[in-house]
Amino acid sequence: MESLGYPCEDVGLAAVEVQIFDGVNAHNVGGLYVKERDLLAVTDQAVMSQGMFRALSLVIHLNYWMLRKSPRTILVDDIGEGLDFSRAQSFISLLIERAKENNMQLLMTTNDRFVMNGVPLDYWGVIARKQSQVRVITKHNSPKVFSEFEMLGLNNFDFFSTNFFAESQE
Repeated sequence: MESLGYPCEDVGLAAVEVQIFDGVNAHNVGGLYVKERDLLAVTDQAVMSQGMFRALSLVIHLNYWMLRKSPRTILVDDIGEGLDFSRAQSFISLLIERAKENNMQLLMTTNDRFVMNGVPLDYWGVIARKQSQVRVITKHNSPKVFSEFEMLGLNNFDFFSTNFFAESQE
């Protein structure tokens, strides 16, 4: 969490009072909390930002799988959702690094141009559909297309937004 810009000194579980309906509270509900060094109080799950909660929960799962030394496939839909640009980039870098170090397959989806620009094309797989045929275009199965695009010096997002990959479908 530190590498994502959340200087946590403690993470744990605690009872959380959550309002379910107007004026009706649920009791004995447990939830996550974090204690950041620069904040006086803990931040519990009920008031945590969506981005912080998504990052925290995925980091917890990732650490669990690493401790088990068990190969896994990790699928993260809309990887940058809820995170600012800097945190999203740090999160992606952390996930790629951990996946490579721990024999994990990492699949991330996004439609965010900043996230796309931050992920090297080596890791890209563009899903293209032409009528009823679906194809995944990667640097491994379409090296010429990727090589030609890289020579242009454009942003990674342009590979997607200009349909540059489309010629590999023909």
